[in-house]
Amino acid sequence: MEPARHNFNLELHASDFQRECGRDCVYFNSREVRIEKPFRKSRTFQWEEIRKVDGNFDNAVNLYLLDGTKVLTARLGMVNYDVFCDMIKKTCPEKIAS
Repeated sequence: MEPARHNFNLELHASDFQRECGRDCVYFNSREVRIEKPFRKSRTFQWEEIRKVDGNFDNAVNLYLLDGTKVLTARLGMVNYDVFCDMIKKTCPEKIAS
């Protein structure tokens, strides 16, 4: 597998982490989403663990777990934001708050 540079592949190499993750990084595919923050342990969630999605797909969306814990705010400036929003709409359509 090639390194995850465009948020489609969950494999990531240390050199890519140092170069590309001076900020939060989000990697996702049709099964899961992985969130990496500098100096913190990465967290991986299956899409079925996401219980609520709210926000405005034009600007930002929030992902929540069953207990109400917000796990991610994805904003328009995120690389592949449109692709990420499309993935949410495909994998979690019933969880999108009106």
